[in-house]
Amino acid sequence: MPVQRGDRIYIPPRNPRDPVVSIKWTDWFREYSANYVIVNAKNLTQNNEDIQLFMAEEWYNDEHITSIGARGLPPPGGWLLFVSDRFQYGQSSREGQRRFLVYHDKENRSPYQHMFVESAQRYMLERMNNMMRQVIPGFLESLAGSGTDILSTQFGDPLNDF
Repeated sequence: MPVQRGDRIYIPPRNPRDPVVSIKWTDWFREYSANYVIVNAKNLTQNNEDIQLFMAEEWYNDEHITSIGARGLPPPGGWLLFVSDRFQYGQSSREGQRRFLVYHDKENRSPYQHMFVESAQRYMLERMNNMMRQVIPGFLESLAGSGTDILSTQFGDPLNDF
């Protein structure tokens, strides 16, 4: 079952190795971008099910997370909080398949769902490409330069509110 409003989730402490992706979008023909950390959170309400959480990089800190009512945990750390209307989500179907959470300033950011999915996929492909290049020099050279299509930043399904 996909993560729901009211579910209790665990957000681990920031790890310097957590992937950071840049998400681009346009609003009234003006281009914006912001960095998001891809976090493997746990849904404690649903038997510790893994949740992919895209957290605005500037909000992934104790000061901000505890200010929204999260409970900080003793070492190794992290936070417990309930999914509320402060989160948005994206998914691949109306039934909630492959639902992911986004935590950011939703009043001032309006990226489309597919931008998160494509950025995460591009990150994984680049990571695999870098590993393969160590074994086979020049492996998939064209992948490193793949960029974002400008039209994809202007059209798509908006993130959903809980």
